[in-house]
Amino acid sequence: MRASLTRQVLFVAVGGLSLALLVTGLITGALIHWRATQSLDAALLAAAAHAPAPGEVWTAGHVESPVSARRVNPDDPALGPGWAEAALSTEQAQLHDVGDRRLLLLAVEEPHPPSRASENKHPHALVLAEGPRVHWTQSVLPFGLLYGLASVCVALGGGALLTRRLRRALSPIHQLAAALDALSRPNARLPDVGPEELSVVSQAVNDLLLRLQESDAAQARFIAAAAHELRSPITALSGELELALRRPRPAEELRDALLRAKETTDELRSLVESLLGLARVDAGQVELSRQVERASALAQRALRSEAAALDAAGCGVTLTLAADPELSVNGALVEVALANLLRNAARYAPGAPVTVCVQADGDGARFVVDDEGPGLTPAELERAFERFVRLGDRATPGAGLGLALARGIARRHGGDVWLEARPGGGLRAVLRLGR
Repeated sequence: MRASLTRQVLFVAVGGLSLALLVTGLITGALIHWRATQSLDAALLAAAAHAPAPGEVWTAGHVESPVSARRVNPDDPALGPGWAEAALSTEQAQLHDVGDRRLLLLAVEEPHPPSRASENKHPHALVLAEGPRVHWTQSVLPFGLLYGLASVCVALGGGALLTRRLRRALSPIHQLAAALDALSRPNARLPDVGPEELSVVSQAVNDLLLRLQESDAAQARFIAAAAHELRSPITALSGELELALRRPRPAEELRDALLRAKETTDELRSLVESLLGLARVDAGQVELSRQVERASALAQRALRSEAAALDAAGCGVTLTLAADPELSVNGALVEVALANLLRNAARYAPGAPVTVCVQADGDGARFVVDDEGPGLTPAELERAFERFVRLGDRATPGAGLGLALARGIARRHGGDVWLEARPGGGLRAVLRLGR
């Protein structure tokens, strides 16, 4: 079971807050203890600087505990080994902790310098100030108890407030989920609710729904058009066969009927092959079986595949190689695209010469097919790429899928196909492929 987003955010936030409070408390406690120790040391130094007279004990009240000071001899048993020498040699306060007491040893100047008779006597006297050590329980424990209680309250209160705010902030997600479950109408859309981040998500989902609906509509139109195009040759084929079987006929009549049936079958085969080609392109199968090939080899194979149709139409073909770049392509599909351009030239410009020119185009190649046919009007140049659209005489064979298929193949190869008027008359079809 996946963890709730609210719980994950709450765990991270409360954990981070608790860690921050803990670190802050430790640092603050250390500072409080350090300040208390510094205050005690300052009191000890003040008491030692008072320099009580020999035999006198100076006592002062302190915020934590009383502090006392007295003169001592270097051999006083209260002094540790080497304390007196260090204090007299450095003339600086020496701090020491002995048990529960904190000691400060300070060398002070004698009010009366030693006489010549006692030259071996040191000109400084030693003053020992002492007081109870500052323990953590005294300096930090009260603060720690209060701070800990306040931290627990802050963490619990912050967690409760954060949970409430998170649930309120994430409630639009549940609304969007419910709206997604309720999407049953064709044009239904998600509501624009919640903060800006969720608004972006709902807008992206709405855009996706729009594209899916457009794709479904295009698919429905395609299926309807394909069914219509298939119905005509199937109806014609069925009629020819029924007519041939209705009564005994001479062999010549049966042969004519079979020839017409074969033409209809060829038309059906061409239509099915075009539909399969479009399906392969739409499914992204262009990326399969890519190989590096020369542009001239692709053009020559396409010319060989359409040689019979071009000869039947009386079209002489000239192949010109202005360049011969290498391309990484699905050769079979590129041949189909080029063959469709050549087939259109044979259909719409019979008896006219056809020129194929292979050129370099940046890091790709360009195949230019020129014919001297009637050409197309500017309005028809782009409409010719719509599926199942046949311009001119409807009696011209074909399903109106060749240019659409060629454009799909070219775009899957990082290029495109377009038509333009040929200089001097006729039509120019250009197929550009990327490397």
